[in-house]
Amino acid sequence: MKTRIISMILAAAMFFCMLPTVAFAAETVASGYCGSEGDGTNLSWTLDSDGVLTISGAGAMCDFTATGKEWRSSEYTVTAVVMDEGITSIGAYAFYSCKDIVTVSIPESVISIGNYAFAECSGWSGSLNLSDNITSIGIAAFENCTGLTGELHLPQNLTTISDNIFNGCKGFTGSLVIPENVKTIGKNAFRNCTGLNGTLTLNDNLKTIGSYSFQNCQLTGDLTIPDKVTWIDWFAFQWTAFNGTLTINDTMTMIPHGVFYGPQFSTVIIGKKVNNLGQCTFVNYNPDLKVYFKGDAPTSFNTSAFSGSFYFDKKSAVIYYMPGTIGWTEGSHYDAENNTWNGYKLECYGSAVERIENFSNNFSASFSIMIPGEYEIFSGNFEIRDYSTDEVVCIIPDTAVTQKRESDESGMLYSII
Repeated sequence: MKTRIISMILAAAMFFCMLPTVAFAAETVASGYCGSEGDGTNLSWTLDSDGVLTISGAGAMCDFTATGKEWRSSEYTVTAVVMDEGITSIGAYAFYSCKDIVTVSIPESVISIGNYAFAECSGWSGSLNLSDNITSIGIAAFENCTGLTGELHLPQNLTTISDNIFNGCKGFTGSLVIPENVKTIGKNAFRNCTGLNGTLTLNDNLKTIGSYSFQNCQLTGDLTIPDKVTWIDWFAFQWTAFNGTLTINDTMTMIPHGVFYGPQFSTVIIGKKVNNLGQCTFVNYNPDLKVYFKGDAPTSFNTSAFSGSFYFDKKSAVIYYMPGTIGWTEGSHYDAENNTWNGYKLECYGSAVERIENFSNNFSASFSIMIPGEYEIFSGNFEIRDYSTDEVVCIIPDTAVTQKRESDESGMLYSII
């Protein structure tokens, strides 16, 4: 009898073991509406026991507050966000400080993201995929999303990069391209994005760059300030890693305090209308830095503007100025005995003929030179031809030219080896 009972138990156990495994569906733990159209029922949300937040429907999402509840209540945990195609906006503070979120799917239909929408979502990992349909991203929308990685590709239809939008997003890497339609970069926009270590491309329509906007980014290479930029605010590029040529346009009239405090530029070309330099505008530790002014001497010049701490000081610094410009060798700022201006050694680019002669006779050493506008330079081997006589002045091998910087009618700057 005892043996029979044991046999029956074993048979039953084998039977249940052979049954297919049944997956138990996650249960809904909370739900509600989050739309902003009509009575707000155009969008609904559900949160399941696995932490997946699903937002369904079409149209715009409502805005929230920093202290609002909804799915951000302390009794819930959101680990993933799934939104339906057809949703057109993500409301302000929608996922603010949801630190447990790991993945978010932003549909192609979204055209705007509100202020602080994903701020402080420090657990969000992986790349950020933003479609080109997005035209507006609010203040601090992704601030301190420290887990985001990979290159940051900004939507091509953005017109403004808001204040603090990616402040503290340390995981982004590579280069950064500012889309063509952007006219304003807000303050702190990319501040402390320390993983950005490629080049920075600013678009031709850009007009203003906010304070601290790129502070501590490790962007490198050359930096060209586009022609339409009229204002760069305090410390915008402080402690970046640029190490090539800085070209400042002929539109700007003032460069405020600390804008280029720290980058190790090898060459700085300052546009012809700049007449005001703030304190510590160019703090540069590169002892070989060359500074070229295209215009008249600044009328407001702080004596520490080019203070380079240990290396770029008045013993090694040289300022190059264009012939025909004024303010460099006259007035109280000029010391004729030592040929210095405000304590800095001066050198003129030279006359047109002298510059061409230097250009053709100095291949044995690296140098930079401005070729004046009355001479024409052709590609391939660089044939320099006098406009007035149509004579070839000299021919420079293309391999000798390491860098070409287009200027204006006054000439073009070349680096020669």
